[in-house]
Amino acid sequence: IKSREKLPYGNIYAHNSARITWSLVNVHQENVNRMTVLLANHKANNGRFYPKHAYNLDYVMDDDELLQIGITRTAIGDEPALREHLSASEQASLVLGRNGALTVGEIMDCLEADGSSINKATLQRKLRDGKGTIFVLLPGDRWGLIAKVG
Repeated sequence: IKSREKLPYGNIYAHNSARITWSLVNVHQENVNRMTVLLANHKANNGRFYPKHAYNLDYVMDDDELLQIGITRTAIGDEPALREHLSASEQASLVLGRNGALTVGEIMDCLEADGSSINKATLQRKLRDGKGTIFVLLPGDRWGLIAKVG
């Protein structure tokens, strides 16, 4: 993470004083009345970190006048421009969630197709670190996601 991204509003004093901080990343395409935003929790002093959330903001305009905004939750993986803001583990989880169990090489192929800059060594380290909590190593050197039950 770049140092600028660590401090969402650029002031270390304000960041240190806050009990919880979030950042907002938006993706807007020209000539489309939709903006997609990613909310990411960067600091939580008195509790757990919250997961990242993505929302579509659809707006209705009449010339230059805003008439209505609709907000719907969306999957982070549905917007390629938001994927770069995910950790290596989160990106690998998205790939495995879409494709099922894969080898490291197959995961790398999917990540590269998605435009990810994660290298093979980083991916292997994240899979090993998450083994037993997020990921499971299956026969045939294939990695999968651990199912959450309950």
